[in-house]
Amino acid sequence: MNWKAAVSGLAAAALLGGAAWVLLVSDVVGVARIEVVGRDRLPESQVVASAGVPLGFPMLRLDLDDLERKVKSIKQVETAEIVREWPGTLRISIKERVPLVMAEIAGRFVQIDRHGVAVEITATSPERRLPRLNVARIGPDDPATKSALTVLNTLPDEIVRRLSALEAPTPEGVTLRFTDGRSVIWGGPERAAEKLKALSALLRLRGTIYNVSSPGAVSVK
Repeated sequence: MNWKAAVSGLAAAALLGGAAWVLLVSDVVGVARIEVVGRDRLPESQVVASAGVPLGFPMLRLDLDDLERKVKSIKQVETAEIVREWPGTLRISIKERVPLVMAEIAGRFVQIDRHGVAVEITATSPERRLPRLNVARIGPDDPATKSALTVLNTLPDEIVRRLSALEAPTPEGVTLRFTDGRSVIWGGPERAAEKLKALSALLRLRGTIYNVSSPGAVSVK
């Protein structure tokens, strides 16, 4: 028997075992710092608490997919990506949901993002002016909500700033209400570029109701 080879093998195994213990069990290579980037209104402490990772926890034992699911459970978070930055930093990158419209439901003011998700619910109207969304059933799976938000996302900022409300009794019946009292019958979300071009020309004309639902046959009343 080659005793030297056996001793060398045992020594190597011991080294590997020690290295594995250091990486997977001990806090020698543990989380020393948690960094949150991309947040705006969301408190850093809330994001860190949702991940639930104690300082000192071994870096290699972190389940990053599970941590991302936990962070994304915060309703204000749209996306989350978590990475290890050696030697001991856990970096949480988030994208917050941005309210685009508001709805008043049962005396409460609901701020809604581009996906139809309720970002924030308050007892008073938000300080930031948002157009109202008027649909029968607000929600990310509601066809009329999806249609209205799709239309809103195709509009240039100069038009969005002039909106007081969007109405969508049906997915193909979106109407834009302007703060000056004028209305635009938009229809469904399709052919947005053609409708915008037609609307740009029509808004130069005097009227109160502009219909661009069929870009080839627009009208002003």
